[in-house]
Amino acid sequence: AAAAAAATTAAPAGRGAAVKMRAATALLAVAVAALVGVGSAECPNQCSGHGRCTNWPMKLSTATTSVPSILVPTGGNYEHGYDKDLVKKDSCTCFTRKEESNTVYAYKGADCSQRTCPHGASWAQAPSADNVHNVMEECSGRGVCDTSTGTCKCFPGFTGKGCRRAACPNDCSGHGRCKTLNEIATSRRTSTAYDSVSEFDAANILYGTAWDADKMMGCECDSGFRGSDCSLIECPSTTDPMGGLGAESGLECSGRGNCDYNTGSCKCFDTYGGDKCEVIKQAYL
Repeated sequence: AAAAAAATTAAPAGRGAAVKMRAATALLAVAVAALVGVGSAECPNQCSGHGRCTNWPMKLSTATTSVPSILVPTGGNYEHGYDKDLVKKDSCTCFTRKEESNTVYAYKGADCSQRTCPHGASWAQAPSADNVHNVMEECSGRGVCDTSTGTCKCFPGFTGKGCRRAACPNDCSGHGRCKTLNEIATSRRTSTAYDSVSEFDAANILYGTAWDADKMMGCECDSGFRGSDCSLIECPSTTDPMGGLGAESGLECSGRGNCDYNTGSCKCFDTYGGDKCEVIKQAYL
């Protein structure tokens, strides 16, 4: 009887100890979860997979007229673009890319979710000195950055990486080559084909040192076409039947008619005929 009573007394005590043990275990689990939560606090959107999550802030360059903010700064205690002299918990430092010889951030935003676009010399800003255009703008100030792709949507009349070049009108209509003004000036300077009909001193046709020498573009038309976009069809021509200025002086229709540039055919004056207006009509001889 005494043994049974002892067993009965011990059972509640054992159950109480078990309950206390389970409570202690639950409290410990809560504490560990809290600590884990603190230790694994995440950067915004996990930096979108486009950056490093650290306890140091991403360092941007101080933007000036010639330095864009996306340029990764040099000097200082920087590593991969974050400043290890400062503390900013759970901060994204975006990955970088090369733009010409510079290292720039490839992404921007608190979570590195937006792509950066190429920068170029501004088309609109005033020069900082004679022929010095070093003010840098995103998309050269002649386009809008598509942050989902990192490419510039250029305004009409501009093209290329960062909208850094002018576009040739109508892409030269398929009848010419789009060249820089530097290239066109060089070809005119070195060619003698136009010497007899040109009023210019070909040797002094220069455009190699201007800031936009390799940015401004123009059409060099194929033979038989002319116009700013090479859309005009030239008309046939030969010497003037009256001994005046004709093809040798650059005149179409032998100087005796008007050219229909849509068809490339001559509309001769009343007293002349032939496809080149090179014939004096019999009635006027």
